[in-house]
Amino acid sequence: MSTESYERIDINDRDGKSKLKLERPLFGDLTMSHEGGRTVIQKTVWLSGTTTYVTAPDESIKAEK
Repeated sequence: MSTESYERIDINDRDGKSKLKLERPLFGDLTMSHEGGRTVIQKTVWLSGTTTYVTAPDESIKAEK
């Protein structure tokens, strides 16, 4: 299970429609890892904390480093 940082992550539903767009915050990080067959995305903001998103099996992910 490795965690990598990304600049932008776009999540689309099964129909290809945009569901969620995440960008790396100025004072934080945007990471993605694979745990137990699921994709886990975490957006950490320096003062606000961490938001975690676990993708559904039918969602597609496009990530930019």
